[in-house]
Amino acid sequence: LVQNLAWIPVCFALSGIWARLSAGFEPAAMSSAAFIAGTFESSAGQTASWRWHVLLPFCMLLPWTMIFVHGASHFMLVVVAKWCVAGRFREGSVKSDWAWFQRWLVERLVTSSAFEDFMELWVNTEVLSIFFRLLGAHIAPRVNMDFFGAVEFDLVHVERDVVFGSGVLLVNTSHGVSRRVVLKCNSCILDHSCIVAAATLPEGSLLGSYSVVPEGKELEPRTVYTGCEHGSCIALFQRPPQQAAEASDDEGRSSHHADKEEIELLTPLVSLEEGHLRSHTAPAAASHRHLEDVALRRHQSTFWFVVFNLWCVAVTLVVAPLHEIIYWSALLLQFEVHSRLKEVGFLQTSREEFYSVIFFLPLMFVLVTLLTIALVGFSKWLLVGSWSAGDRPFYSWFHFRWVALMSGFGVLSDLIEQLGGTWLAVAYLRIMGAEVGKRVCFFGHGFEYDLLRIGDDVCIGHNCDVTAHTVENMVMKLEGLSFDKGSSILSDSVIMPGGQAETWSVLLEHSQVLKGDVVPSGRTFGGLPAKLVESCTTDADCVNPLCRVPLHGASEVDDGEVAHNV
Repeated sequence: LVQNLAWIPVCFALSGIWARLSAGFEPAAMSSAAFIAGTFESSAGQTASWRWHVLLPFCMLLPWTMIFVHGASHFMLVVVAKWCVAGRFREGSVKSDWAWFQRWLVERLVTSSAFEDFMELWVNTEVLSIFFRLLGAHIAPRVNMDFFGAVEFDLVHVERDVVFGSGVLLVNTSHGVSRRVVLKCNSCILDHSCIVAAATLPEGSLLGSYSVVPEGKELEPRTVYTGCEHGSCIALFQRPPQQAAEASDDEGRSSHHADKEEIELLTPLVSLEEGHLRSHTAPAAASHRHLEDVALRRHQSTFWFVVFNLWCVAVTLVVAPLHEIIYWSALLLQFEVHSRLKEVGFLQTSREEFYSVIFFLPLMFVLVTLLTIALVGFSKWLLVGSWSAGDRPFYSWFHFRWVALMSGFGVLSDLIEQLGGTWLAVAYLRIMGAEVGKRVCFFGHGFEYDLLRIGDDVCIGHNCDVTAHTVENMVMKLEGLSFDKGSSILSDSVIMPGGQAETWSVLLEHSQVLKGDVVPSGRTFGGLPAKLVESCTTDADCVNPLCRVPLHGASEVDDGEVAHNV
C-alpha cells in the first residue's frame, strides 16, 4: 500500500508539468501515440516545435520528479505508518504478537529499496538527521550523519559531534527485550559496524569498520575498537585525554619531544602473540590533534556548518537523478534518430520501425551510460586531479570536493558494478588513475583509485572494499593499498588503507586487514581482524596457490612460529 500510494503525488506532479508545457499546443498533438513516436498529424515545423518545447523539457524534468517527489512521498508515508500502527517503541520485554508485528512492519518499511535510496541522498547533511527525528530517533544537533539501519528508532540516542560511517546497524531488541543504544559525544562509528541493545559507545571512543559491540558490552572512553572476535570487538589502543594533549602544548617547545613520548606512545591492547597483524605501537593520537581541533571548530561554527550542508544539498539535487537522466536521454536520442530516419525515407514500414527501435535503443543506452561515466571521471580529474596520501580535516576545501565526487560516484555505483570481472572494469580503474597489471579480475569497489596498486594475476572478489580513506574524529586519512602478484581477496573482504597483500597471499571471505598491516607472501588469513589460518610448507609452495598446509587457527601454533610467519 505504501509503495503504491507514493506514486499518487508523482502522477499529479507529472500531470501538472505536462499541462503547463503543452498549454500552447493543439489537443490533437497531445495523444499518447504522438508522445511515443514523437510525430504528429500536423506540419513538420509544429512537430519540431513540440519536441523542443514540450517533450524535451518534460523528459528532462522526469528524473527529478521521480527521485525527489516519489522519495519524499514514500518517506512521509513510512513516517505516518510508523506512528499510526507502531507508535512509540519503549524499553522492556516484547511479549505480545502485536508488538512483534509492529516491529516487523516497521522493519519492512525502512528496509525497502525506495526508503534506503531516498535517505542515502542526504548523507552528511542535517536533513538526514531531521528525517531520523521524524521516525522517533533522538539525534542531537551537529551530528555528521550517515544512513544507518534500525527498527526501534525511539530507542536510538545520538549525542553531539558524533561521526557516522556508512552501513551502520543499531539493534535495539535482543532475546525479546528492547533496550536503548547510546552514542556519546565525540564518538565515531565507522563503516558496516553493529551495536546491539543496551550497549553504549562512550565519549571520544572509535568503533572501527566491520566491528560488533554485543549486548550490554561496556566500552572504555577514548578507546579504539575493531573487529568481531568471539562475538565482540577487541580494543586496540586508548587515546590520551584531551587535557593531557593540551597540557603538552603549554609546557614549551624545549621539552615537547620528551613529553610527547610519554603522552603519545600507548601500549596496544592487541599483540602479535594473539595471531593478529598489529604493530607494536599505537598511532600517535596527539600528532593529529591540530587537525581534529580545526575540524571540530569548523563543525561547531554556524557559518561552516550551514555552508557545508548547503553544498551537500546542492550536489544531491544535481547528481541524484543521473541514473534516471541516462534512461530518459537514451529515449530522447532514440526519438530523434527515429524522426530523422523517417524524414529521409529510410523507415517505410512498421516492421522497419520496430527493427530500428530494437537496434538503436540499446545502443543509445550504452552510449549515454559510457558518456555519463566518462563525465563523472572527468569531474574527478577536474576537481581533485590525482589523489594523494595524507590527512585532511573535515570542512576543508578537499573535504567539500571529496563529498561531491563521492555523491557522483555513488549514484553510478550500480552501473559501474555491472562492469565487474570484465576488461572494462580494468580499463575504468586505469582511467581513474590506478596502477593495474595484467590478467586482473576485479569485482570490488573503490574511490581514491590513484592510491591503488594491483599487480599481475590478482583477483579481487565481489563487493571487496578497496577505498583508500578512513575517517577518525573528523579527520580524513588517505593511504595507498597494494595487491601484489597472484594475491586473491575473496568476496566481502577489505584491506584497510595502508595495507598490503603480498605475492600469492589469500584473504578469506568477510575478513578485514587493519590499517598498515600486511598479508605475508603465500599465507592465508581470515577473520575480523584477519589472522593466520594457512601457511606454505616451502618457499616453492608460496608461488603455487594449490599447495598449502592448513594450520587450524593461529592459536594452535607456537607463538614464535606465528611471529615468524607474520
